[in-house]
Amino acid sequence: MLEVIAAANALGLKIPETLADKQIERTRNMGAYKASTLIDFERRQPLELDSMFLEPLRQAKKAGVPAPRLSALCRVLTALDPRN
Repeated sequence: MLEVIAAANALGLKIPETLADKQIERTRNMGAYKASTLIDFERRQPLELDSMFLEPLRQAKKAGVPAPRLSALCRVLTALDPRN
């Protein structure tokens, strides 16, 4: 999340880094759940790669912001996507 926030800030969107911690805390309070990407993967359905992962990576590159974790995640998820 910090890489995406850094890219957004570089593009002028003004998102505080503290938002990442707030989002993590929200998910901790949700109890047991599965992320939609995991549910899609388990059901062997196409993953929402473009909108949720690849576009943020493109925007980070456009802004000149390094996003090594997001890049690695995109490589792994692309390899796991049943369309590939």
